[in-house]
Amino acid sequence: MDSNIRRNILLIGAGQLGSRHLQGLLRLNGQHAIYVVEPATESIILAKKRAEEIKHSHKLNFVTDWATVPKTLDLSIIATSANIRKDIVSKLLINYEVRYLILEKILFQEVEAYNEISQLISTKGVRTWVNHPRRMMKLYRVLKKELKKNNSTIMFNVVGGNWGLACNALHFLDLFSYLTNSEIETIEMNWVDDVIHKSKRANYVEFTGTLKGTLKNNSHFSITSFQGNPEPVTIYISTPVDRWTVQEASDAVTICISKQHNYKMKIENYTMDFQSTLTANLVNDIFQSGNCELPSYEEACKAHLPFIEAVLEKYNKITGQQTNACPIT
Repeated sequence: MDSNIRRNILLIGAGQLGSRHLQGLLRLNGQHAIYVVEPATESIILAKKRAEEIKHSHKLNFVTDWATVPKTLDLSIIATSANIRKDIVSKLLINYEVRYLILEKILFQEVEAYNEISQLISTKGVRTWVNHPRRMMKLYRVLKKELKKNNSTIMFNVVGGNWGLACNALHFLDLFSYLTNSEIETIEMNWVDDVIHKSKRANYVEFTGTLKGTLKNNSHFSITSFQGNPEPVTIYISTPVDRWTVQEASDAVTICISKQHNYKMKIENYTMDFQSTLTANLVNDIFQSGNCELPSYEEACKAHLPFIEAVLEKYNKITGQQTNACPIT
């Protein structure tokens, strides 16, 4: 290997999200060997096009044969669809020595897979995180400090139109846990519509309606995706003395009404980081300190497991099936 190469990095899956991870990896300082495993021709074309947008000095390798991937890897990111992620993680950890691992969500479609992969990660001693990037965003780090001052239960409401409840609700469940330092206690699907929608991704499904639940600190949440046209998500966060409204966009806005400011609106603007920037930051953190701001695998599972159990039960009820794999990603 070239003596200038500092680390071996593997990206598995280079579609829409994976290609953004690739851009982030290419923004890393130094010179690394970056391997990209992606069987789909259209995804390879997209990833190569996006890679050309980033000036870098890394050794970039697009491969279809795992045999060309080094057996020792400093870091791997798995950005495949959920239906094959268990098999990919197993193949990687059984056959390769991996120091750090980042997984995309939804982690797995089957409940049993969570414990199986947990045991494999533990056996192999691989430090593993799940990509819930809102924890890294300045907006939410500031908000967490403000909420900590109140030391009270919180009501979270997320509202939007046709934004992918099955695909994206976990991001908000993780956000609630992060903001409160608490875990998901219950998830109720009674208010989710009894309709299966086709996902924008082939062979996957989506839901609309409202899921509700509680955290172990007695905070409550509701997450709503209305049927109809896609509409941006707005997050409402309420305590006994403060109210926050968060409108996420490329330029995010938070509106705070609080007793501290005599209930006058306080408006702040934030720039939302793209995944390519977030990936560069978190990988730099991992290489420098061995840690990052994302939730660990075990921490993330505390939201993923009750969510996938609830969604799978709802899916089987609507379809009349008794499958153990819910086709969401």
